[in-house]
Amino acid sequence: MRTRLRSAIVALLAAGALVAAPTAAGAAGHTPSAYNSDLAELRASIAQYHNTDHAMADGYLPPEEGTLLDACFTLPDAGMGVHWADWSLYDTTAEVGAPELLVYEPMRNGGLRLVAVEYIVPQAEWDAEHDDPPMLFDRVMQVVAPPGTAPFYALHAWVFKHNPWGMHADFNPDVTCEHWEG
Repeated sequence: MRTRLRSAIVALLAAGALVAAPTAAGAAGHTPSAYNSDLAELRASIAQYHNTDHAMADGYLPPEEGTLLDACFTLPDAGMGVHWADWSLYDTTAEVGAPELLVYEPMRNGGLRLVAVEYIVPQAEWDAEHDDPPMLFDRVMQVVAPPGTAPFYALHAWVFKHNPWGMHADFNPDVTCEHWEG
């Protein structure tokens, strides 16, 4: 009797897991394999930008002196890095293989190491056409409103440096601006 009861409970749990698994994976819209495929697509599409000469040749430019991006963004316990922008991509689309910003960590030797990307979408233009915020990698992009700048939606992806705070966190405790000379 006990063996049959235990077998029935195991069978019910297994059946429940099989029914719940597709629902949980599909609830966010992406399966883990689709999410990983998107990350792989991103890595492949920007791999050449480890070399900043290639980034510049394709339209990504270092921050202009005196602009909002002319900084290495940091917190007391984490950094973000230096943002190079391709402003031709700044529109109401967010495409995995075409991030608007490349994020570089300044290195001790004066070079820059590509560590992440940031997707940005102008909030006013997006909201005029859509009821919900933009999504990428099954994540809702968050509104950022720096002083003196029109609000925009943003999402990071730390594809070339592990982030203990998460793949899509804004800051990374393993990134430093200690060597920034800008």
